[in-house]
Amino acid sequence: MFVYTEKQIRLLVYVDDLAAAAPEARVLDWFYNKLNSRFNIKALGDVSKMLGIRVTRNRTSRTLELDQEQYLDKVLRKFGFANAVSKPIITSMDGYDDLKPGKDIDIRISATWYREVIGSLIYAMVYTRPDIAFALGRLSQYMQDLCEHHERAVKRLLRYTKSTISYRIRFGPDGKLVVYSDADFASNKFDRKSIIATVGLIGGGPVFWASKKQSVVATAITEAEYIAMCFTAK
Repeated sequence: MFVYTEKQIRLLVYVDDLAAAAPEARVLDWFYNKLNSRFNIKALGDVSKMLGIRVTRNRTSRTLELDQEQYLDKVLRKFGFANAVSKPIITSMDGYDDLKPGKDIDIRISATWYREVIGSLIYAMVYTRPDIAFALGRLSQYMQDLCEHHERAVKRLLRYTKSTISYRIRFGPDGKLVVYSDADFASNKFDRKSIIATVGLIGGGPVFWASKKQSVVATAITEAEYIAMCFTAK
């Protein structure tokens, strides 16, 4: 992001995609004229979609919503879940039973399919779907040795994605920053490490989030929470 302080212009740049914001329309017109004098550009008006993210703006209520419903629909179609019949589910995971390393007696599955699903969903998680960050973080730990119970967990995540495909991130007029952190103490039964959860909200919408395994073994809930708070502050 680039900032022109004198005219209060904010410019977001990703390769050849640009999104500009300013307090007044005439300032944006000035900026586009300056830019067009040096480069061949095309002004597309108000942002409606960028990098596969749909932008919905309500000037009356001063809200902004972001979603990737169209992208997720393509993902579900690719993996055969767009028309799958199943009851709506409200949680991305159903306990930790399927989050364990494979044993010799477990049946292995195709690594290609599993990795493609995880990679496709991570793209959505990074931009608009913090609600699947924890599940993807856990499932991505088993990329090298995949079994049927891992496949079962991923299919549930796909069904959850279908049930919540219309979820959006909504930003309101309140610019106050609110930050939360938490720790799932010793939730990994194999190394006893805790999982960090953190999210920061501006205007009621998340602007950063993370779900990450702690690098050390906390010996108490309080210690795990302090580690999570430190990670969040950084």
